[in-house]
Amino acid sequence: MKSNYQELAQAIIVGVGGEDNIEKVFHCITRLRFTLKDIEKVNQEELEKLSAPKVPSVKAFYNTNLNQYHVVIGQAVEDVYTAVDSQLATKDFKNQIDKSAKLPKKQPQGFKEIISHYFQIIIGTITGSMIPVIGLLAAGGLINGLLAIFTKGNGLINVLDPHSTTYLLISTLSMVPFYFLPVLIGFSAAKQLKADPYVVAAVGAAMIAPNIRNIVS
Repeated sequence: MKSNYQELAQAIIVGVGGEDNIEKVFHCITRLRFTLKDIEKVNQEELEKLSAPKVPSVKAFYNTNLNQYHVVIGQAVEDVYTAVDSQLATKDFKNQIDKSAKLPKKQPQGFKEIISHYFQIIIGTITGSMIPVIGLLAAGGLINGLLAIFTKGNGLINVLDPHSTTYLLISTLSMVPFYFLPVLIGFSAAKQLKADPYVVAAVGAAMIAPNIRNIVS
């Protein structure tokens, strides 16, 4: 099914200088974060004229500390990111712009500014790695909360027997995102760090392997 945000995604890609100008893109809770080859190719004025369903306005700015160009979308950021990602994969549109907003390049100077610069990079990487997993963790936590309510003996509504097959199945499924969290985080972090996601996921899997856990214990 084609996303309703394909046109907006194409306009954003063109606005940040085209797909050839994009080194990396990910999203946080409200915004797209671009690492660009040439920040001077950005057309900030045109970006801030964009809108779409559930995206009444777009804000754009360059974060000098992170060396990232941020396009603030709002609650629909995940849908817009999916559309952007799909278009970058297909490469089926022109990626040239006529105008560019001249944004100054700023290199960190001084000890405090350098520390702040790399600290924000680390925080940005951690945030970008966690965002795709948050939904799974929230779902698992919600299911566990409902189990606590409906479990006989401890819950407010005594419906489920804690020793029943149904309870064990639901409980196990709800804990999957937590048990395999190192694998999920590894796969997500690899995309942020431009590493092989399968190799990093395998490292995460090794962390939860029973034999490794026994050795650590």
